Amino acid sequence: MSELVVGRLVPLAIASAIWGICFLYYKAITRYRSQALKRSVLGLLCIGAFVSLLFAQISAFSSITGLRRPIDDDPFFFWLGIFESGIPLGALFFFLIQKRRLDDLEWVYKTSFLRFVIRFGAVRIGLLGGVLFFPFAPQQSG
Repeated sequence: MSELVVGRLVPLAIASAIWGICFLYYKAITRYRSQALKRSVLGLLCIGAFVSLLFAQISAFSSITGLRRPIDDDPFFFWLGIFESGIPLGALFFFLIQKRRLDDLEWVYKTSFLRFVIRFGAVRIGLLGGVLFFPFAPQQSG
């Protein structure tokens, strides 16, 4: 495979992994919503997975672009990636600090943020998937 295809597939795979973890965690917390210990253990595992994905995203960006320190050369996209990875981390932390069982109305309200994260991830995957079909630069004839 060419480097351009790999450069498009790696961010798509990372975005898919972030969305998948959010979706699985959302399903798990709705199943174990009255069991705070299970929710906390699942949340800690998901936070560990997100941190590893964050470092994978930084490493992939460095290897794809050939830059050793992406923060010095392209800070906008570097910090955008950190921000996108931080949104699910914030949602998971929000659910970890819940100490008591939530009633139905409050539960629906508090899970709406995680549902937003899942939709945000789906849009990001769709945009990255759409980019796969377009060339990076116009082809030069001659």
